[in-house]
Amino acid sequence: MVANYAKNGGTVILCGLADYQDNNNGAPYCSTEQINPILEAMGSTLRLNDDGVLDDDTNYNGGANQTYRVYMEDFNVGAFPELFKGIQEGQRYSAYSGCSVDLGKNGVALVRGSANCYSINSKTRPKTLRESGTAENPRAARQAVPQSGHRRGSKKAM
Repeated sequence: MVANYAKNGGTVILCGLADYQDNNNGAPYCSTEQINPILEAMGSTLRLNDDGVLDDDTNYNGGANQTYRVYMEDFNVGAFPELFKGIQEGQRYSAYSGCSVDLGKNGVALVRGSANCYSINSKTRPKTLRESGTAENPRAARQAVPQSGHRRGSKKAM
């Protein structure tokens, strides 16, 4: 039903959470196991990673004891001016206990973490790791999915 909605031009927003707060029973009860099949059915190559994004830099994490609260200010305004209309210089996006996003083929980052962001796998499910200092630390992404019928350019964000 969700895949058909997206393929007919609907916008779908899907969110995941850090693996350390996710279900301990693994598949099929964790968020990546629930959301990634929906993305695949929609024709998207975006995937939520089974990880947790952290930032040890206290300028970006809200305090030394909150590495799981990541403040981001790298918005992809150039690619999405309407989405970020009204954003103020220095404005930050706070993500609390989130996972990273694999952009797949043709996915575009909406918001990126700082160069200090990194991800860890705190569970025993398949590892996904994005080290600090990587060019992309996507926390939210967008991708057009194949359309059925006459509508074109459906968007989806995570």
